[in-house]
Order: sequence, then C-alpha cells, then structure tokens
Amino acid sequence: RLAIMREIAEEYDVDGLELDFNRWAKHFQRHLGREKAPIMTAYMGQIDEMLKEAAEKRGRDHLILGVRVLGTLEECWNCGLDPKAWVKNGWVDYMVVCEPNCTWPMMHVEEFAAFTRGTKCELYAQMGDMMGGSWSGKPEIKDRGLAQSPAHKGYSGMLLTSEEAKAAAYNFYTWGAQGISFWNIACNMGHGLSLIHI
Repeated sequence: RLAIMREIAEEYDVDGLELDFNRWAKHFQRHLGREKAPIMTAYMGQIDEMLKEAAEKRGRDHLILGVRVLGTLEECWNCGLDPKAWVKNGWVDYMVVCEPNCTWPMMHVEEFAAFTRGTKCELYAQMGDMMGGSWSGKPEIKDRGLAQSPAHKGYSGMLLTSEEAKAAAYNFYTWGAQGISFWNIACNMGHGLSLIHI
C-alpha cells in the first residue's frame, strides 16, 4: 500500500493524499486496537516521510496529508488509530471527523478540536446526504416530504432538510470545526431529491 501511495505522490500531479480511515476502519481486533495503535502510528510516520521524499523529487515544498477518522476518539482507539499522535508529530494537514454514511448532529467534534487547535492541522466535520444511517428495517420513516428518498425506506431514506443541515453545521462550528466536508451527496439516492441550501 505504501508503494501505491508513493507511485501516486511521485508520478502524478497531485497536491497530496487523503487517507480514509472511516470506511471501514477494521485494522485489528477491537479489543487489541489500543495495544496495536503504535503499528498504525509508525505507518503514518512512514507515509509522512514518503510524502516529504516525493515532494523533494517533484520540486514541491510540501505535499498535503489529510485523514478521515471515526466520530469519537474511543472508536478510533478501537480501530488502532491514534490521531492525537499524528497531529502531535505534525504529520497531518487536515482531519475530517466522520460518521459513516450519514450526518450525526451530535458528533464529538470537540474531542478532536481539543488537540488540533493551535496546530497546523485543520479540523473539518463530515456531513452526508442523510440524517439517518443504513438501517432499513421498521419503523419506516414517513411524512418527510422532499426529504424522503422515494427509492429507500426507513432511516436510509431520511434525506437532510435544509434546517437539519444548518443545525448540524452550526453544532460542528460551535464545537471547534473549521469547515465542513461533504460525503455521498446525492450519489445513491436517484431522482427526485431536494437540494440543501446552507
């Protein structure tokens, strides 16, 4: 994998790499995540060194390294990820705190803001096109008007309303996010979608 990343960084006209540890971050057995985290931290150090070498080879001052991480520090630990160490070592230019496949208005952005504030690492919160998740069983959500996907039932059909999107974004900014990163915006919902204006 490092060789693939090196090829991209050295041979293509990219500004850097984004590593997605959100989907799906199962690197170790969950009960061993915290114990195994130094393995992933060492790997991140190797990626940082590789990007520095690639930048020098291409005559660039810097190549960006961004990461997408799970929505709480505990979830990150369960997967063997230590984003605090990555920021402390100065390896990460931006971090996106994520909830898989949906917008979670109560995402723990403040946990990440506590250790990114005052560093070079910019902090973003991820928002998707749904307020719900991937659950498609009972109860079925109804009466959401244009915010209900005609092709999906249950929570997987709960498209964000403008008010929900604004409220979630307000939470994220209040808790320390410097911006919003969008995810899966209308990529799988088909026709008949309402647009979100924030």
